[in-house]
Amino acid sequence: MAEHNDENLWETAQTWRALAIAAAVITPIACLFFLPWILQADGDDAMLRRVQMAGAAAAIGATLVTFCTVVWRGLISTQQARLQRLQIDKLSDQIAATERNNLASLLQKGAELIAEHEKPAKVAAGIASLRAVGEGADDKFAIQAMDILADYLVGREEEIFGNQTLAIAAINALALIWQQTGRLSNRVLNLSYEGLVEHFHLVVGVKEVAYREGDFFGVELVAPEVKGKTFVRFEQCTLEESAVDLRLGRFEQVAFRDCVVAGFNARGRRQHVHFHDCDFSKCEVQNAEVFPDLRQYGCYYLDKWPPIGAPEGFDWSAKLHVGKPATVDEEL
Repeated sequence: MAEHNDENLWETAQTWRALAIAAAVITPIACLFFLPWILQADGDDAMLRRVQMAGAAAAIGATLVTFCTVVWRGLISTQQARLQRLQIDKLSDQIAATERNNLASLLQKGAELIAEHEKPAKVAAGIASLRAVGEGADDKFAIQAMDILADYLVGREEEIFGNQTLAIAAINALALIWQQTGRLSNRVLNLSYEGLVEHFHLVVGVKEVAYREGDFFGVELVAPEVKGKTFVRFEQCTLEESAVDLRLGRFEQVAFRDCVVAGFNARGRRQHVHFHDCDFSKCEVQNAEVFPDLRQYGCYYLDKWPPIGAPEGFDWSAKLHVGKPATVDEEL
């Protein structure tokens, strides 16, 4: 269809070109025919009138030539612009195809390199390659790259919580891809670790991540943008010296010790969640009317910064200590 339209356009342009040439030839010839008629005029006044008439006819002819030429050149320019656009479109398609091929090759190479567990340098190169694919323009290849990075973390709790370089590099790659593109791996990670975790790294860029059985220090889960769309779960573990908004994840059989609680839904679904020596200053509380009495566990808020969200007249001192208690004898 496009080729048929192009042919019609070329034919129309050639028609206008022929008209321009014809007008350019006919106009001077017609003027020559006027010459004897002008010379045969009776008197100067008659000759002047005939000259004016001949000039007007010549002007009309010149205008016709100009008009036909302008139309012809316009059609030619339009067709040239269309051809250039088609060439650019074809070139863009070729570039896109080349990029897809390059991404496919890079994805395959990255998967091969990251699988060579005994060679750290190759694993690092594989992680870098997969990150490049993840940040690329092709969503399909990008998600596959993120899935491979997430799969690399499976069964590597010792490396993750031991703060080892390659595991952290894979976690950072997933986070950077998510930050740059908003993409999310399809994987669900279950990370179990029986021991003390002093260097906690929140895995983002995956569909879901669960942490189990460890004593986690320094967890920061206080804003939605921290975890993105990754659903976070903590189960059968302890969080210490952390800052947590409990509305941003799911917590089951979790003990919070010396934590800053940034958000809490008193009616939220939770099973066997305990607080010990936690700071609720400026905590955003939902359903404060059913907030539990946590004074026996040493939980408190600073005098100038009570929790937020309680109805007017609500007495927080009946639920929490005002100021941090000096000692707490009650144990969980």
